[in-house]
Parts: sequence; structure tokens; C-alpha cells
Amino acid sequence: MVAMRMKWHLLSSKWSFKLFLSYLPVLLITVVIMLLAFIWFVTELAQREARNSAEMVGHNLIASLDTYVQTVDQLMIKEMFVGDWMDLFYRPVQGRNAYMDEYQVSKALRVLRNTIPELESVYLFRLSDGLVMTSSERTTLAQFHDHRFLESIVDEPALSYWLQRRTIAASSEKPEEVISLIKEYPANSGELGYVVVNISINAIPRIVGASAGSSPQYIRLTDRSGAELFNNGGPTVDDQSNDGLLFRLKSDYTGWTITSGIKPDILRIAKTLSYVWSGAALTALLLGCSWMLFVTRKHYRPIATIMNKIGVVNPTTAESGASGKVDELSVIEATLVGLIHDIHEQREKENKHLATHKRNVFYELVLGHRLWTEQLTDELNDAGVFARMERGVIASIEIDQYRGFQEKYSPRDQELFKYMVQKVMQELSIDVGVIIWSEWIKPNQLTAVVSTVPGEEAADVLESSLVIGDRLRGWLGQHVPFTVTLGISDPMESGHDLSFAYAQSAKALKYKPTFGGNRSILIRDIDFSEREDIIHQLEAVRQVALVYRLGDDMWKEKLNALFDVLESNAQDRDELVNLLHYFLYCLNKEMAALAPDIRVHWHLKADQLMEKITNFELLDEIRLHYTTILQEASDVLAELRQRHPGQDAVRLIKEWVTQQYADSDLSLNLVSDKLGLYPSYVSRIFREETGENFLDYVTRIRMEEAKRLLLETKEPVQSVAAMVGYLHAASFIRVFKRATNLTPGDYRKLNGRQI
Repeated sequence: MVAMRMKWHLLSSKWSFKLFLSYLPVLLITVVIMLLAFIWFVTELAQREARNSAEMVGHNLIASLDTYVQTVDQLMIKEMFVGDWMDLFYRPVQGRNAYMDEYQVSKALRVLRNTIPELESVYLFRLSDGLVMTSSERTTLAQFHDHRFLESIVDEPALSYWLQRRTIAASSEKPEEVISLIKEYPANSGELGYVVVNISINAIPRIVGASAGSSPQYIRLTDRSGAELFNNGGPTVDDQSNDGLLFRLKSDYTGWTITSGIKPDILRIAKTLSYVWSGAALTALLLGCSWMLFVTRKHYRPIATIMNKIGVVNPTTAESGASGKVDELSVIEATLVGLIHDIHEQREKENKHLATHKRNVFYELVLGHRLWTEQLTDELNDAGVFARMERGVIASIEIDQYRGFQEKYSPRDQELFKYMVQKVMQELSIDVGVIIWSEWIKPNQLTAVVSTVPGEEAADVLESSLVIGDRLRGWLGQHVPFTVTLGISDPMESGHDLSFAYAQSAKALKYKPTFGGNRSILIRDIDFSEREDIIHQLEAVRQVALVYRLGDDMWKEKLNALFDVLESNAQDRDELVNLLHYFLYCLNKEMAALAPDIRVHWHLKADQLMEKITNFELLDEIRLHYTTILQEASDVLAELRQRHPGQDAVRLIKEWVTQQYADSDLSLNLVSDKLGLYPSYVSRIFREETGENFLDYVTRIRMEEAKRLLLETKEPVQSVAAMVGYLHAASFIRVFKRATNLTPGDYRKLNGRQI
């Protein structure tokens, strides 16, 4: 079954077919280019060699012909000028034996013909009597076999040159084709007659044979008129095609033209060979395609095997690839992508599980929910965390202004920054020579266990932690737009002290509001012995709330004094939050006694104060927010108070009380009489505008002055009571204790250092 399926893959595979087609053009183009290049090279080389050979043969042949005809011409000229035998014929002498002279002429003509074997005949023609003399006969023009030619010469005298091919009819022989040389006698005048030299056309092969040789090129010789004089296998003159033409040359002397080219038989053989070469190339190409198909199928077998294995796991995918609907490589790619994805998911799950497990173990250790045991050592070894700690500290790193950090950056960017902080600490620990195990146990807080390296010389781990903290803050200051604050515990001697050290580092971070951010806070730098309990500031908080409710501008001075004390006492954030909540409670309580429209506006500002309490990080920050918000509310409240009709009366009452608080007869009726108002009306408008009863207001003014006198003077209690409007010291002491929870004497003793 597997073999059949593999065979099906090999036969119908879309990818193997595409692979074959991708290689086929390469083979075709390569073979065609090489074949064309070979044919062009061989053809060009053969043509060049043949052309060179033809040119050489043609030049030699023209030279031979020119030499031959020039020899004949020169010989005739020599006989005409040097030999006297022609004069015997053209200038007969009276008194000489005419028959003997003619015999001498005939004999000379025979010698001349024997000298040049290619001469068909040589004869003399005398114009005076029309006598023709040959080497074998003496005859008249009318009886001479070539009389028409001679008559044409007489009718149209010609210069001395070689005539075109013509046919002569001999008396005893069949007609023969010749070329003739006509010489006038005497030279340049021809008044006595002509000398005619005939060379047989059949003699020309003997003349050119040595030059033409037996080469594959043909030689064709034509005269001035184009008549063919010689042809050794080339096309005829009537054949206008130039197939195989290599060379054409015309003699300047004779006017004959030599044409050379490849013989038609040779051309037919060459064409046949080209067909043979093409057939061989086609056969080689078919063999190459067959071999390529075989190799393609052979190389596809591993892919078919993979497809079969994929089919075992996912038959649907494999069938899609086998049917050609989906490319096999796409199927393999999809399978590998799925496999890689599954492995990646599995690794992610394992890493996430390992990271979660490490974080949980870390969380349990620092919170004291788990002890450092042998089992834990094995777990930490498996998780890749140091399993033994000799000496170390815990540093809690908090991102400053975390709420702004959350608003400014996306969750993905936040995680990236947190990862960066963790990795930078890890790299810095290597440089310093300590080891670190760190986890984000809160969204804004990274907790790190900094320990010495087991087996190496112990370093000052606390100093190393400070160095890491300083370098970390420096690096973050250069590369990221946020800062961090570190809380560092005291050194611990073993892993059993992790929870205690973590509590110290977390507590150190709580003092960031007073110590400031972007720094390292050591728990040992906090002097708890000099700190004043925040409970002592409750009275100051109530006084600020009271003064603020009365609309007295002294509230700003008192508020700043309160924050100065808090800053000097180095309070932690929990205490500050509790105190601020109490401050807001006091403000709400005081403002509840005011008019409804004032209370509505105050509630809006109270919500803003609550939000700042929740999100503040530094004491200076909350001081600024409180001052700003309370000032805005105070401005609005003052404007609202001006709208109430009893505001002027209340102001006069306050001024009167401030001036007459030492009068023991000061009462609501006395003030009403002074203002000319009913006591009930005065009481109502006073309470609406100030949120306080008239009697309570007078008592508070008297107590404030009594406190000042007790602290700034040495007057006895009885005198102080009289100075603030009390006739009886017992009544003064009772009211003072109700207001301050202390007797005047105790108050003076407790705060005596201020005197």
C-alpha cells in the first residue's frame, strides 16, 4: 500500500511536475545555445577558411591566366617585331619565290603552335588580296572556314584584345569553341591585315587545373560578356542563386571574371550533415530530458516518503497534496509550521509554568509562608535558581509615579519596561560579583534577593546592593522616561530570614514620601527612636480644619507647619495616609455645619482631596495638592459667604468677641444688645455662617488665648483664668480640661520646653 501510494505520488505529484518543468527550460536553453554556438563557430570557421582558400586559389588562377595570355600576347608581339617571316606574307617581294616564302610562313606558324600547345590555331589574314595563311593551308577569305569572323573584323576594326568565347567550324573537324586574340599588322595600324590566335576552350582546364586543384570549391571563369569559359562543378551562369558563393574576382588585363564557391554537391553533403547534427542534438536533448525526469522522480522519493508519513497523521492534508489540489511543499510547510507552533506552545506553557512556579515560591518565601528546606533546594535547582544563600539582602524596587506610568504606556510597553529593569539588574549583579533572584510580586514593585556567590570570597552584600541600585538608577535615567526607588533591608545570614528582610525592605519603601523618590532607602538609615508619634499631630489637624472652616487665612500657615512637622519626623506612608484621612474627616465635620450651598461645593473639593490621598507618593506632592485644592475651595467659600445677609453681623460679632473675650459678662444677650438684634437671630446666623455655636466660639477663643498665656508667661493658673474671662479658677480648669484633655498645669508641664 505504501509502495503504491509512493508510486502515485511520483506519477501525479504536482510538485515533482513543477520541479521537472523548472529544470526543463534550463536544459533546453543550454543545449540550444551550445548547439547554435557550435554550429555558428564551425560554420564561421569553415566559411572563413573556405573564403581564404578560395581567394588564394582565385588570385593564383587569375595570375596564371594573366601570365598565360600575356605570354601569348608577348610572343605574338615579339614575332611581329623581331621575326621577319610575317613580312614575307604581308609584304611580298617581287622577284622572290612566293611559294618558298609561304612555306616559310607556314613552317613558322607550325613552330609557333607547337611552342604553345594550348593554341587551337594561328593564322594570318592579308587585307590586300584577302589571302589567309594557316599552318597547314593557304586559302582565300571566301573559302576559309572562319571567314565570317574575319569579315566581322574587317567591317568593324577592333583593337588588340582577347575576344569573348565563340565557335569556329573547322573543315575537317567538328565545331570547336575558342577564345581569340586579334593583333593588327602592323601594330597600331592594321593596314596590312590581322594576326588571329585561337585558344581552345578545352585547353583552359589544363591552364587552370594546377591552380584549381581538387578542392571542394568550384571555379567558374567567364569572359567579358559573361560567357562561361571554365566551370569545375559549380552552378551555371544562368543560376542566379548565390548559395555557397565565396569569392568573385575580375582580371584587369583580360576582363575575365573568376567566381569561386562551395560546390553544390559539397553543400548538399553539408546540409545533410547539419540534419544529422540536428538529429543527434535532438536525440541528446531527449536523452537529457529522460535523464532529468528520472533524476526528478528519484529525488522526489524523500518528499513522497514525508507525504506518506504526513498521511498517517493527517490523511486529509496528505490526500490534498497527492491529488494536486495543494502543492506538496505547501503541505509539508503547513505541517512543519503546525509542528513548530505546537512545540513553541508547549515550550511557552512549560516556561510559563516554570516562571509561575518560581514566582509562587518566591512569593511564599518572602511572605514567610514557606521555609527554606531541602525539598525547596531541589525545586530551585530544577528551576535554575540559586539554591543556597550564604549572606544577602532584599531590595524592593518600586516604579515612581506608577499611575502616570500606567496612563502613559500600553500594557505591552509596561511589561517590556519591567522586563528591562529586571534584566538590567541581572547584568549589573554579574558586574558587581553577586547573584540575584528577582520577581515582580506587585504590579509596581520588583523584589530582588541579592546574595553573595557560594564558594567565593564574601563581598559586602549591602554595599553591592547600593552600587547596583545607583547604577540601575543611572542607567534608567539615560535610557527610559521613568525612575525607581529602592528599599534595602539589613543583611541576612541565611534564607530563613527572607520574610523578615522583605518586611524591612517594604517598610523602607514606605518612607519614600518623606525621604523622596529616585534613590535608595536603607532601613538602617531610618531613626525610629527620634520619631514623634503621629498621634501628637491630631490636635494640629483639628486646629487647621477649624481655622479653615472659619475662613481665617491662618489655615495656610497652620497647614504648612503641620507638613513641616510630618517631614521632619520621617513618617511612613501608611501613617501619612491615616493622618490625611483624619484631616479630611475633620474638614468634612467642620464644613457640615455651614450653609447647604457651601456644603455642596465643598463635597466636590473633598472628592479631589480623597483622590490625591489615594495616589500620592511624596509628601511635597500631597502638600502642593492640598494647598492648591483648599485654596481654590477657600476662594469659592469666601465668595459664597459674601452672598449671605448675616455675614456682616457675624464679622462684627467675631471682632467684638476678639476684643472682649476677657470680660466675664460677655454673653449672647450682650452682643445682641450691642448689635440691636434679637438673641435668637444672632445665634442662628452665627451658627449658619460659622458652623459653630456662639458659646463654643467664645470658649474656643478664650482657650486659645489661655494656651498662649500658659506657654508664653509664668502667670499662675488663677491669673490666667481671670485674664481670659473666668472669675473662678475651678470653672476655667474644668473647661480647659474638656477642650484639651489636660489640666492647665499638666499642659504647661508637657509643653514647657516652648516657654
